[in-house]
Amino acid sequence: MLKVVAFVLLAVIVGRLFYFQVWHGRAYAEQAKHNRVRLEILSRVRGRLLDRRGQILGENILSYCLSFDPYEKQFVSKDVEVDEVLGRISELLGIDRIDEWKSLVEKGREVPFRPVRLMCNLNITQISMIEEHRAELPGVRIESRPRRYYPHGELACHLLGYVSEVTSSELRTSGEDVYQPGDMAGRAGVEGTREEALRGRNGKEYVEVDACGRKVQPTPDRPPLPPKEQPTAGMDVVLTLDIELQKVAEAALGEYESGAIVALDPRDGAVLAMVSKPGFDPNLFSIGLSPEEWKELNSDPLHPLLNRATQALYPPGSTLKILTAAAGLEEGATRFDAQFEPCDGSFKFGRRTFRCWRAAGHGRLDFRKAVETSCDVYFYQLGLRLGIDKLAEYAGKFGLDERTGVELPGEKAGSYPTTEWYDRTYGKRKWGKGVLLNLAIGQGEILTTPVGLVTFCAAIANDGHLYEPYVVRKELQYGQEEPHDTGPIHRRPRAKVELSQSTFESLRQAMEAAVSGPDGTGSLGAVPGVRVAGKTGTAQNPHGEDHALFVGFAPVEAPEIAFAIVVENAGHGGSVAAPLAGQLLRAFFHVPEPPGVATLQEESLVATD
Repeated sequence: MLKVVAFVLLAVIVGRLFYFQVWHGRAYAEQAKHNRVRLEILSRVRGRLLDRRGQILGENILSYCLSFDPYEKQFVSKDVEVDEVLGRISELLGIDRIDEWKSLVEKGREVPFRPVRLMCNLNITQISMIEEHRAELPGVRIESRPRRYYPHGELACHLLGYVSEVTSSELRTSGEDVYQPGDMAGRAGVEGTREEALRGRNGKEYVEVDACGRKVQPTPDRPPLPPKEQPTAGMDVVLTLDIELQKVAEAALGEYESGAIVALDPRDGAVLAMVSKPGFDPNLFSIGLSPEEWKELNSDPLHPLLNRATQALYPPGSTLKILTAAAGLEEGATRFDAQFEPCDGSFKFGRRTFRCWRAAGHGRLDFRKAVETSCDVYFYQLGLRLGIDKLAEYAGKFGLDERTGVELPGEKAGSYPTTEWYDRTYGKRKWGKGVLLNLAIGQGEILTTPVGLVTFCAAIANDGHLYEPYVVRKELQYGQEEPHDTGPIHRRPRAKVELSQSTFESLRQAMEAAVSGPDGTGSLGAVPGVRVAGKTGTAQNPHGEDHALFVGFAPVEAPEIAFAIVVENAGHGGSVAAPLAGQLLRAFFHVPEPPGVATLQEESLVATD
């Protein structure tokens, strides 16, 4: 009987050995290999952002992350022990993020043998605390990785954009060759539009570990591990931005709560400076915003994440008298020496009276003087000679009813109404013809972005060449050093505004008079030794104080810079926006600021509009 029992037991043992070693031998061998092999991701280096002269605007610094491997031997199935380790980390660091960490660990189980990053940007105190108690924290280790760093903080934040950690949905849709858990991706600005070039490629390395998860040297009797894949750095992206000019533009707008400045090279459309205020510090995103910080930033009534230069729409005010002037000259509705009915401060049209911004009036004016003084009455009469649809036609020629095509996300298109639009919006014959007078002076239902305005102004400067504004000059291999050519790039314009040469010359002369003439509304934008052309604007704002605007270019004889300035809720363009242009142009042409300039401006009697 005992022999029978012994035989049966032996048969059972042999059968189980056959089951494990032969029938399922390959599967268990594969599992055993996984128990000794760990995949480590070798972090790529994101390409740098450089200004046109090679100054660093966005780079990478070393950061330290707390990682946890739930697949080390003692944690294959013992979730209680996982909770204990996470609780101990929370206790040591004084951070209550256990639920968040547990969620990360659970997601991490979907990708075996890969450590989960619990938190990054550890400070020296946190690192010391973890290292001191490493024996109590199986599966926990400190890893180094690059972190995005913007050395100038808020400077040019909307143009540069920011990076933040990839989401779970991005991980699912992109594939592991593109993103790994904890990777950063560009979210706005150039960081977003040039993400593919900037991000580079992660590397991989399989390492052999012992039962405690420590690295060991592979032994000859083991099958060889897959070869190591080195990470590939992203491309450096050289921008058109002039960081020194950007600093001046930001400082100029600094005392105001909100607004925008865009400066570009009218010879090719290169953006030299782009300011949107208020801004934000992109470093906050690469460090990691808490839900409370994100909510506070996103709910700010001044919308600091909005790029006002490309995404905010404003009435252009009197800056668009230049459009009315262009149409009038080209259509023969006026001439450079033409005079209309004199301005006595108001204009009667039907049963309505339309006021000039200067209550005392401007008297009898020719075209040049009308632009210099920004006389509303002159442009009311010119608008009546042209009509709504003719003005809209010329707005279309200059691209004011569409996007400029600047390589930044979320650009808004401008708009200019037609008679068909008024009929559709208000009903046929249910709107007054007086809207034409408002359109002629840039008021009413016209909307444009600052980048749209500067593109229009640049086309006046360069004889009608409409360039798409661009912000990326070139891409280089990471760390490559080469001379930085800052001159204009030969580019094909997206359109050519077909006006006569005499029309362009008359417009430039009149705009120069608006700055240098005795009654010029833009005189505070003048720069000694530089011929500046400009046009002021004061845009009516139904929600508060008027917006102050100033557009222009310089030097008149061979323009190198065009600009558009919008200061929200600040008053008149001549007294508010024009001085900011003066600061910008002095920096660009290296003209020193005259002593006591602020006092001189305050004491000057400046015509404003």
